[in-house]
Amino acid sequence: MHFKVTLDDDEYNRKIGNMQKGINGLTFDKPVEQINRLKKEIEEVNSVLISNRKALIDLNNKLASTAPGQLKKDLQLERNSLKKSIQEDELALKNLNAEIGRAHV
Repeated sequence: MHFKVTLDDDEYNRKIGNMQKGINGLTFDKPVEQINRLKKEIEEVNSVLISNRKALIDLNNKLASTAPGQLKKDLQLERNSLKKSIQEDELALKNLNAEIGRAHV
């Protein structure tokens, strides 16, 4: 005894269509898009970091040539703020690079 299972064309096409929808939902574009987004964020953070480092160098030079007093205290506060911002940007870069590494997997 032999059994034959058949699907009509409409049901077959519907099932194939559903499988393709599932496959299309798992395209490889999403990791690439995520990596490109992360790379753009890294570029932006790097730009701010470079700017802040340059400002810190300029501020340190200004601070070295400033006599003691309120202006020097203000410059020191600004320097401390820039240092903190640089540390935060460096941490952000580290986290973004780690996220890119996870996106490659």
